[in-house]
Amino acid sequence: MPGNQNMEFVRRLCAEEDAPAVIVVTGFPSVETAVSSIDLRVFGYLVKPIDFGDLLEKVESATRQVRLRRDVTALEERLERIHHDVRSVSEVLRTPQPRIDRASLQQLLDGTSRALLSGLRDLGRLEVDVLSVPPGAPGATTTVTPASVDLSVLSPRELEVLELIRNGYRVATVARRLFISPHTVRNHLKRIFLKLEVGSQGELLEKLKPLDS
Repeated sequence: MPGNQNMEFVRRLCAEEDAPAVIVVTGFPSVETAVSSIDLRVFGYLVKPIDFGDLLEKVESATRQVRLRRDVTALEERLERIHHDVRSVSEVLRTPQPRIDRASLQQLLDGTSRALLSGLRDLGRLEVDVLSVPPGAPGATTTVTPASVDLSVLSPRELEVLELIRNGYRVATVARRLFISPHTVRNHLKRIFLKLEVGSQGELLEKLKPLDS
């Protein structure tokens, strides 16, 4: 996109509080933009000419995860209201009063109980959705290294960075866990991309698909 060589537009989008799903499509791929895509946690980094089957898969995955993220946010807000109601009941019971309005207290308890049960049911459904996230999507976790990929070309630190990235961590989080700077993490990623001969996170995850155990 003219005027957005350093992905400024994507950065602004991903910085929004309720950021939309972003899929980067480029005719000029580079290690720098591919690494930036990992840092920004875009849902896909596709190189022209596009495989429309791959694009459809990325769109479906992105839609599913954005919907799940919004459901989790709504559930968090509901649980905060429940917590507030429980604290209100606690305050009533802790404060000496000549007479407690039992009817009002019972009504508040009943409403809180129903809200809590409803929230727990929704949480159970969210767990099913989370477990159905396909391998390779943001948030999916892989731990087995296939024998077909020669990781001996990577240094011990690059292997550490690679494992964390595969497990869905962002560059800033990888830096904190390894006690190095985000700039150093990006440099490690660039070398990983070059050594494993991949041009994007999607290619990297595809190459590192675990073997059936």
